[in-house]
Amino acid sequence: MGENHILENDLLLIEINDLGAELVRIYDKKNKREVLWNGNPDWWSRHAPILFPFVGTCYQNQYHYKGDTYSMTGHGFARNKEMKCELEQENQVVHSFTDDEETRKNYPFSFCLKVTHTLKDRTILVSWDVINTGEEDMYFSIGGHPAFMMPEGIEQKDCGLFFENKNPLTYFLIDEKSKGANTANPYTLETDQGHITIGTDRFEKDALIFENQQVEEVTLTLPDKIPYVTMNSKGFPYMGIWSKPGAPFVCLEPWYGRCDDNEFTGDLTEKTGVNHLKPKEKFHAQYEIIIQ
Repeated sequence: MGENHILENDLLLIEINDLGAELVRIYDKKNKREVLWNGNPDWWSRHAPILFPFVGTCYQNQYHYKGDTYSMTGHGFARNKEMKCELEQENQVVHSFTDDEETRKNYPFSFCLKVTHTLKDRTILVSWDVINTGEEDMYFSIGGHPAFMMPEGIEQKDCGLFFENKNPLTYFLIDEKSKGANTANPYTLETDQGHITIGTDRFEKDALIFENQQVEEVTLTLPDKIPYVTMNSKGFPYMGIWSKPGAPFVCLEPWYGRCDDNEFTGDLTEKTGVNHLKPKEKFHAQYEIIIQ
């Protein structure tokens, strides 16, 4: 377990750990409550892991590139890597992680990943910079996976979600067998002026996956539709919303990329949602967690 780095103002206190550059705590001073999931392993042992260089699962936990086959665990390896704290100041912490001999066994690319957490008023800004430091083109996905805890005395089923886009939304689920995206069977999510109640069976079949920038902002609401936490991820092509039925948390997950299509066995360059960097190019993305 790495060291925790604390950022604090009059409204919030947050902590970021060196392991995976993971946000591990958000404390709301005004309402005197913990907002980020506490990592209780009885439900889920993470808090807000970074998903890199893959989001979700590869079919049969492997992928193919230039005729070779590589093993890859779900959500990639960055979340389990100790990262270097490059900068720690009053309102910002910057971590970095580069490829090494171990990563190249499963991911044959040279890269530098920089993760920045910035605290501003009641907002946490999380930004990623991915740099292709090699001499060949690079392919990757990256995503966030923050989990937000239900306040004491409030159950998941009584909470809700408010979508900025109030039109009916289309989503798909993860195939139970292949763990890929079952895009052949889309679902329509009807809302009440943008709002839905979570209820008891919303997450019975794993995550809800929204694509095509349908969901660039979503708010987790408390009973009576009171805003609790807003995820703002303008420009992100995918949003995953996940939990376990009855769990005391909900994950709002902004992604650049997603799991494989159902039973996908093609080359990495053909993977749906994969990002491409030429040598020395840089990718940048940022999302905001707003504590209401």
